[in-house]
Amino acid sequence: MLKKIAAFIITIGFITGLAQTSYAETKNPDNNPISKDFKVYFEKASTTAELNKASAEYKNAWEAELNNAAKMLKSKHKLAQDKKLIDDYVKQAKEMAQKSSELEALRWSGSDEKPEPGRSFGSAATSALLQPQASVYKQAALKLIEIYDEEGKEYKYIYKPQK
Repeated sequence: MLKKIAAFIITIGFITGLAQTSYAETKNPDNNPISKDFKVYFEKASTTAELNKASAEYKNAWEAELNNAAKMLKSKHKLAQDKKLIDDYVKQAKEMAQKSSELEALRWSGSDEKPEPGRSFGSAATSALLQPQASVYKQAALKLIEIYDEEGKEYKYIYKPQK
């Protein structure tokens, strides 16, 4: 029972955190290498295939940054319970990202089809389903980066701009 209550509190805390704009983002939400690079990438995408590729790479970039930000923040904390809190936050973010994508799928499928593999979607749905995941990963990463920065070090992004 205690584990269920703790999971509920973490989930509510995560959702509440997503509803708030992080300090790192308010400084300048696009002042990071991922947002800068992909702004150009998305503007240049002229086909569905290019948009799908850009969306997948954008999601992957933010997921990698989330994992790295968690690793960096955990390296600054010695207590196991603090590290577990960070791990739980990342786990919840990944679960929320998946659920956000599943929810977005409702826009792109027939309402009378069962939500299972093979459910029909348009080809543009691929990028549309990746965007909510990227958004959750970005917000969660920026929150960890904000905390890392406030603890006295400036976070260094692992993302390298594309050529």
